[in-house]
Amino acid sequence: MVQVAHVKRETWTVRWSLVAVFVAAFALSACAPGDDAAPGDETARPGDGAATPAEVEQVPLSITSMTSPVDPGDTATVVAQTAPHADCELVYTTPAQRVSFAAGLGSHTADADGRLSWSWRINPATQPGLGALRLTCNGQTLAAVIEVHGAESDEDPDD
Repeated sequence: MVQVAHVKRETWTVRWSLVAVFVAAFALSACAPGDDAAPGDETARPGDGAATPAEVEQVPLSITSMTSPVDPGDTATVVAQTAPHADCELVYTTPAQRVSFAAGLGSHTADADGRLSWSWRINPATQPGLGALRLTCNGQTLAAVIEVHGAESDEDPDD
């Protein structure tokens, strides 16, 4: 009985440690220095239809919905809101701290309203725990935690 309590305490300690790491990473990304481009190095010009860096930075990046908790074998979905036509990337790191290359993840471009979504299958062998999501759009980064439920497996997750 003592071992079970010890294992549960370690699991919660690991979970809270992961949450603390994600919060710290998000806080640090919000403090990142701005654009160091020299005057005249702009890639977008006023009136050419492209958003200037100042316009892009003013649009908040947010996750409007996400699947969490999710079971191994099920589909996870993240829906985000950002600047129209923003180039974005979603990276999912499994509870085993492996970056997933599942179909549906990676780079997407926001629609004219700034909305975009990702859907991917959580590998059935994924162990339960807290995974990490890192959403980056036009230089802004947002971190979130996704909880994976299910029975533990001895298999090595590939998702």
